Amino acid sequence: MKDGARHAADVADGFARLDVSALFGQPLVRPDLGGAHALRLVMKLDVDRVHVFPEASRMFSRTRAALTGLTGLVDHLLTPARAAGLIDDDGAYDVFLATLFILVIDDRFDEAMGIPASADVVDRFVAQLLVRAASTAGDVPSCFLVALFERLRLRPGWVRFGGLFADEIEAMIRGMALESKERGGFVKAPSSFEEYLAYAGDSVGLGVGLAAALVVINDCSVEKCISPIRQVHRLASRMARIANDLRSRKRELKEGRSNIITVAARQLGIPDGRVVAEQSTLMGAIEALALRELASLRGALRLIGSVTGVPEEIAMRAVTGLLTLYEVGDLHDFSQPTA
Repeated sequence: MKDGARHAADVADGFARLDVSALFGQPLVRPDLGGAHALRLVMKLDVDRVHVFPEASRMFSRTRAALTGLTGLVDHLLTPARAAGLIDDDGAYDVFLATLFILVIDDRFDEAMGIPASADVVDRFVAQLLVRAASTAGDVPSCFLVALFERLRLRPGWVRFGGLFADEIEAMIRGMALESKERGGFVKAPSSFEEYLAYAGDSVGLGVGLAAALVVINDCSVEKCISPIRQVHRLASRMARIANDLRSRKRELKEGRSNIITVAARQLGIPDGRVVAEQSTLMGAIEALALRELASLRGALRLIGSVTGVPEEIAMRAVTGLLTLYEVGDLHDFSQPTA
């Protein structure tokens, strides 16, 4: 690990987390972890006849450990669709599978690939995923992605929103690949918020879950609003990245990854040795960034203009739900659900 990254990791716990209620200007409800709907998602996963789904959930210990937080978040963001009668348990399960893939592929990059031997190793893995060629080597994430696409293609909403979902999958995988290359020293570390969030936001994968929700609820009133929807997904993912980095900062910095703290220091020209002394300045810059992203997100949401308001509410609940969870723990910190 670089000396600067090690030093930043040693002092990272001195940094505050985002005060989400203050950021949004109102008290927010944290997702209910272990509710009835969330538990049903785990039950359906464990008995799914498409064996790659439960197999993938057990592939890495971190994936399984995150199921409580993940199912609670999915249930939370889909509450408006349930209330409007736009989704049932099967539909919620499809959205859950899409979000589960985010964890599976993230843990595949982190645990199996680690620090890649070369940029070519990353590129080959990405190519295999993007062509969705399950037969290439029987790789579980690749097989998962094939089965996920096959499942979502059966939804009437695939005609309207399938292309968006495929684009979100690709953006997430490419974002994760850039993170992996940077960890291996094959690409230059980002020196500004914009340079960093351009790929690190996508790698969070929030747009994947939101696009899957659109496929399932199939709200035809937003069919012509793909451009602002894409913008909402980008901004939501950027906000999630900021909060995620502050929550998992110590682990990520010890692993030698760029993090919103180190990027803030680079952007402001603060040397490694001054990080502790400049904590207030760095957090001020990060909080100001979060406020700008939130203002842009609210503006983009107003451009969607759905008839029901459900797509917009789902997107905002995904952001607020995830950020309030990050106030108390990483998704992997919550106990495993039991059916």
